[in-house]
Amino acid sequence: MTRDLTSSPRQIPSFSWIAGATLVVAGVLFLAWVAWTVSRVILLLFGAVVVASILHAAAALLERFSPLNRKWALILTEMAVLGLVGLCFYLMGSQLMGAFSNLTEQVSAALDMLSERYNIDVVRNLREQAEIGWLGSLVGIAPNLAGLATSVLLVVVGGIFLAAQPDLYRDGALQLLPSMQRPAVSSALSKAGNAMRLWLLGKLLAMLVIGIVTYVGLLAVGLPSALALALIAGLLEFIPFIGPILSFAPAALIALSQGDATIWWVTGLYLLIQQAENNLLIPLIQQRTVELPPVLGLFSIAILGSLFGAIGVIFAVPLTVVIMVAVKQLYVRDKLGEHTHIPGEKAESD
Repeated sequence: MTRDLTSSPRQIPSFSWIAGATLVVAGVLFLAWVAWTVSRVILLLFGAVVVASILHAAAALLERFSPLNRKWALILTEMAVLGLVGLCFYLMGSQLMGAFSNLTEQVSAALDMLSERYNIDVVRNLREQAEIGWLGSLVGIAPNLAGLATSVLLVVVGGIFLAAQPDLYRDGALQLLPSMQRPAVSSALSKAGNAMRLWLLGKLLAMLVIGIVTYVGLLAVGLPSALALALIAGLLEFIPFIGPILSFAPAALIALSQGDATIWWVTGLYLLIQQAENNLLIPLIQQRTVELPPVLGLFSIAILGSLFGAIGVIFAVPLTVVIMVAVKQLYVRDKLGEHTHIPGEKAESD
């Protein structure tokens, strides 16, 4: 009998190999768990980056039209923003509080009238339960309000520090990468920052226009609490797709209590504003800013909103803009060699 020299005995993994593979898998799972645990903090860090981008853009504009250098322009910008916010609260605080107080009374009265007019027992029952359990509800939401206030403070303070020394943090992050990859990643970060600043500029302009137009339109219709409703419409404009729908809800409730004709006027006004925004305002703004595919923005809001709640909805679109620029630069252009338009690239070259 001849021995088959081509066959070899089956290799049995050694104990050290199994232990090493187990440690690698455990390490990967541990890092994934840590990343998911601190994912909310990472999202807040991105919020600080958004604040820093706004301050940095305002400081760059001031530096361009004044003899100040970047450091003093940034300091003056931060002081101006804080002073403007304080002045608005001082001059308009009582008026805004009165407007929102009237809005609350109008919505409450609208719910009562709807219950009586259409005999909607569900609305009446919900209102009675809310009146009975308002103290418990307040105690229940107090921790959430405290957490929200802490998150806002963390984002604002972090944004101020990031705006003061952006190169320090960017260079520190780049040092974690291999030296050959640093130039490409640095270019992608620069373009992503420019794209996000352009998007924010367009969004702030749209918020201002929508707020003013809504206020004028509601005054023309004669709807109460026009100022508060216009502020809500302007602020919720920051959230694409969902914001305009949410801003219409309180206006519709108040309009229903004013009569059958008022609701049609208010509905027509909001539809007219949205059509003008989608077909006139947004295309004009996007010629100078950043265009995000609607489906991409919609699903980013749905995904991050389901994972992180309200804060995910707020930062979903700017985060998607940054990811879109990074994918186009680092993958489509650098890896695949395809020519593609990258938002923020023209601003970087300028």
